[in-house]
Order: sequence, then structure tokens, then C-alpha cells
Amino acid sequence: MQANNINERSNLKVLITGGNGFIGKHLAKYLHNRGDHVRIVDITQYLSEKPENYCTEFIH
Repeated sequence: MQANNINERSNLKVLITGGNGFIGKHLAKYLHNRGDHVRIVDITQYLSEKPENYCTEFIH
């Protein structure tokens, strides 16, 4: 059995909780720029930048 490398995948559907935090936002930007469908769930009402820049959907 051969392990798949995440860098070789594309068009993943990803849900990130806490995506407005430091790690979550950087992960979301990486995946979004790679072409994946990124959905973020976060409790914050205050965004430092437009969610369209790093995700497909932002749920709060």
C-alpha cells in the first residue's frame, strides 16, 4: 500500500475549525491557493481581511 502525498492532491473539500486564528488562516490560505474548496468555522465576528482571500465559505 502506497501512502498518498497531500501535495499531490487537488480539489479537496476541507473544513477548518478556528480558521481565523494564526495557524488556521495560514493553512486555509495554502489550501485555497492550491485550488481546494476551503470552508472555515470560527466563533469570531472580527476578521482581519476578507474571507474570500483565503476560503470558499466562512461560517460564524
